[in-house]
Amino acid sequence: MRNMRNVLKKKIAAIMSIIILATVVGAAPTMTAQAAPKIEKNLYFRIYKTYLGSDYVPISNATSGKITKLKNSKPSVAKVSVINEKYLLVRPKKVGTTKVSFYFAGKKLSTKITVQKWENPCKVFKIGNKDYAKNFIKSEQFNSERHKKDITVKIKITPKKDWKLLRIERMTAYEPIKKIKNNSKIKLSIKWTGTGIYAYFKNIKTGVRERVYFGYGDSPIKDENYYNVRIDPSEFK
Repeated sequence: MRNMRNVLKKKIAAIMSIIILATVVGAAPTMTAQAAPKIEKNLYFRIYKTYLGSDYVPISNATSGKITKLKNSKPSVAKVSVINEKYLLVRPKKVGTTKVSFYFAGKKLSTKITVQKWENPCKVFKIGNKDYAKNFIKSEQFNSERHKKDITVKIKITPKKDWKLLRIERMTAYEPIKKIKNNSKIKLSIKWTGTGIYAYFKNIKTGVRERVYFGYGDSPIKDENYYNVRIDPSEFK
């Protein structure tokens, strides 16, 4: 009888050991694989007649490691350098394309850089009685400031030859983006950061897409152009 009890105790102990082991293994945290570093396959930049600019391009999932063995197929199109080991600094120089490759954390990455020249697609960009088309000669963004009140006016946009107006959008900091119709009345508010009007165009010959931005606000700074060297393709979806 004593032998039976001893055998039973050993069996119970063995079963409990298995249960405890299974519990410990099951409770162990699962190790999630770190996402691999990557870069956008296509990057787009603008060059301007009166402004030389550059912009940073981050490496996604760049938690550790650094950029090495950087190669640029056409430095005459864009100058590319490394900043802080995890960023590319791109300075577009002329219209064209160049392929850039490098290694990050042992993985080879590459991207294609396309540079296009800024061209004003607006023949007419009329807000109320004032035509702002000439204000987009320098760049795609113009801010009109020092306004004292909200206004409701008619907007009229006419594209230049070979350009097609795709859509117009109105944006404020306190409202969702809203599509508006050409030749319709719109409200321009100075509340908070003011009102932004986006107009999207496509060149029917080259396929190039551009976006112009008109800002209306009450800031005390002077009216001026802004330059967005890097183009985000998602802007045109």
